Amino acid sequence: MSSLSASGRLRSFPAAVRNRDRICVITGVPLTQRELLLQRWTGFDAAHIFPVAVESMFHNYNFGELVVLDERDGSVNSPQNGLLLQTNVHRRFDQYDISINPNDDYRIVCFLDDSLGLAGRQLDTICRDIEHPYHVNDNIIFWHFQQAVLANMRGTGEPVFDEDIPPGSDTMNAILSGPAPAERMEFELSSRLSDVIRGQGS
Repeated sequence: MSSLSASGRLRSFPAAVRNRDRICVITGVPLTQRELLLQRWTGFDAAHIFPVAVESMFHNYNFGELVVLDERDGSVNSPQNGLLLQTNVHRRFDQYDISINPNDDYRIVCFLDDSLGLAGRQLDTICRDIEHPYHVNDNIIFWHFQQAVLANMRGTGEPVFDEDIPPGSDTMNAILSGPAPAERMEFELSSRLSDVIRGQGS
């Protein structure tokens, strides 16, 4: 079944991701034939890898050039920026509690407890088959993995930078005039992005 509509445009983001995956690509749990027949997706979510809440940053990373564009919804809503996940897994993924390392055979990495037994599993091949026109994009997956590493490193109590920028200061000037400005800028962007995501949920 194609994920193209009669007009040739992509279907909506959820429909395109569901049509491609049909299982939770992290746990491997499938929908039943009856659920597929009735299109009942209860307990399964079409999850964005790069969050819609910070779509402008998606373009800053030039990810829009790497994915098939949905003419109606915009590039962040490409199915190449999506995974079908069980709802409980989706929450953990959005909070950077779990992620996927595409440079290690697409292994699942758990940063907190592994109560679901996911550590070491591989992302299902159904969503990353390069023969499929809407296969998930490795660069976007790796971006999520990097954010997960940074978010969980900050939680260890040993921040990358030990001097906070005082409120009301010229943040950009403080970063550029301080040590390791490129690394500090990446840290600040990652930190603020994590705060946005944790505050809004999904």
